[in-house]
Amino acid sequence: MRTPDHQAWGTIDRNGERAGAVWIPAALHEWLDTKDVAAKLLMSLLGGSVQLHRIPDPAGPLHTLSVDGTHRTHLWRVLNLEKLLAYVENVPLPIRLSPLDFTIKGSVKEGLDKDEAQAAIWRSLLAKGIVQGAFDTPGFTYLPLELHSAPAVWLFYPPHLAAAYSRRYAELYPGAWEEVGIPAEAFTTAETWTAWAAEG
Repeated sequence: MRTPDHQAWGTIDRNGERAGAVWIPAALHEWLDTKDVAAKLLMSLLGGSVQLHRIPDPAGPLHTLSVDGTHRTHLWRVLNLEKLLAYVENVPLPIRLSPLDFTIKGSVKEGLDKDEAQAAIWRSLLAKGIVQGAFDTPGFTYLPLELHSAPAVWLFYPPHLAAAYSRRYAELYPGAWEEVGIPAEAFTTAETWTAWAAEG
């Protein structure tokens, strides 16, 4: 239970009593003050298990939160508990995908510009041999990419997410990126990832 940004634990973007700065201290007080840990643990699970996505990759998987469990996951990490009861769903490598699959907030022009930048990264990864596949019609941004293989599905995510996932992957599996031809430092920031991917 870790994150690429270790300072983010306990920071939950909610309002009122569900805000991390309010909920986490209150929950910690309850847990540290309880006399019956087993009963408290049972009560914490009555709302349903934490839901995780398991993203398989050659060196090993990554796990990310899916729908439910943000507060409990943060609390478990703050309490330094090593295990968490969770429902885990595998995320397979997609067969076809398009830059339009990733919703971009902002103006239409901004969205189209970012989609083109995303497609440019994909084309570069294909040219470098990092991923295997082909666009239905080469040169067109918005037609799907037929994907044959890739070291990680998140390489197709927007740059800030691709970099964050990849830094964590490098922490868990040192040398894994170098084995597929990508220097780990390429993922230092979204900008360094975009620059490396754009290199000829």
